[in-house]
Amino acid sequence: MVLAQFGTKFEGHHGMQPWVSLPNYKAYQSKYGPNYKIGTNFHGIDLHRARILYVNRLSFRIHPSSIRILLKTPFHPLEPETGTTAAGFGAVAGIFALFFFADIPRVRKDIMQKVPFIGDHFVKEIAPEDNPF
Repeated sequence: MVLAQFGTKFEGHHGMQPWVSLPNYKAYQSKYGPNYKIGTNFHGIDLHRARILYVNRLSFRIHPSSIRILLKTPFHPLEPETGTTAAGFGAVAGIFALFFFADIPRVRKDIMQKVPFIGDHFVKEIAPEDNPF
């Protein structure tokens, strides 16, 4: 790698690139916005995650793929209920699709006429004077 001149970082695939300079002013933070602070971390691992990794290291040997799981954010406590919600929306979408396509003759004959209690509603008889045959 050849060092470039005149305050540039390097000459590589994309040519000369300037050094990244940090601004000398603090970022604006509105008094009406959220008041948050970034916790102490080292490469994205906070103290709580480091403790979990350390305790697990003492109890058993950690496989590298299990570390990836520990570094991810934990599940929200309501996430197990999302499957029930998705099932409810899926059932409603399926019922909607059945009634939406109920006037298609094949759907009417093969599916809707076989549904108990409401199957008789979907029996369509053509009057003899309207029958072209």
